[in-house]
Amino acid sequence: WGSSWMIFAGPFLFSIGSSMNSIIRACILQHFAKNNNNADVVLKEANQDKGGKLVGLTFGAIVLCFVGMVGDSRMAARPGLLVCFGLMA
Repeated sequence: WGSSWMIFAGPFLFSIGSSMNSIIRACILQHFAKNNNNADVVLKEANQDKGGKLVGLTFGAIVLCFVGMVGDSRMAARPGLLVCFGLMA
């Protein structure tokens, strides 16, 4: 069996971490909710999370274009790459 236990340990640890993250996030968001507007706070947090991911994705695409393709003969792929990143966002 050797190291086959790692196949099961990864998803198991991910599930535990995900459930702990959900519990902690719910407590923090409930703390920030005033006047029973928990749903509003959760919605705003979700939108901020999506906005942060979009900014990170855009920054990553820019870094990839200027750093990852320096000296590459496929420089014409840059606009297509940016379009792909934009569609994924």
